[in-house]
Amino acid sequence: SYDENVLKSSKRKTIEHDKQIEKIRKFENLGVKVVTMYIIGMVGDTKKTVNQTINYAKKINSYLSQFSIFTPYPGTPLFMDYKNIINTNKFENFNQYNLVFEHPNLNNYIARKLMDKAYNNLYLRLNWIVKFIIFKFKWKKKFWYVVIKVLLEDIYTMNLKKNLLYINFHQISK
Repeated sequence: SYDENVLKSSKRKTIEHDKQIEKIRKFENLGVKVVTMYIIGMVGDTKKTVNQTINYAKKINSYLSQFSIFTPYPGTPLFMDYKNIINTNKFENFNQYNLVFEHPNLNNYIARKLMDKAYNNLYLRLNWIVKFIIFKFKWKKKFWYVVIKVLLEDIYTMNLKKNLLYINFHQISK
């Protein structure tokens, strides 16, 4: 979540947003494809805080982003904290796509709509599409550079072996 209060109520620690962006930019400048993950529906989340998180994800504009709905999985200590407000007994619903507890501000329908909005708002922007293509191009450029280098090394090695065989053959035949 982008919201500090939501993070605190969920006992999540993080670094300041500006420092996060600064570190992400440094990694990207080194050619690292940064993948970010965002959780929707933590206790304290509202439509407003989720929209702030979506806007923050757009600002970061990472190579890939994943949005999931907060899910306290059965058998975990977190599940025990939520066991009195879990609203399903079907294990298949514990999948990060369903809100499986009685949330004070959201319901499953709203959480899913906010997750859809997050993906649409992030990936259907020209800014992200251009960045994705640039990263793909850089990868391809590096990929072809490596392929060509390996092929040239192989050709050089084969020519060297061919020349050595030629030398050895002529030395034997003399």
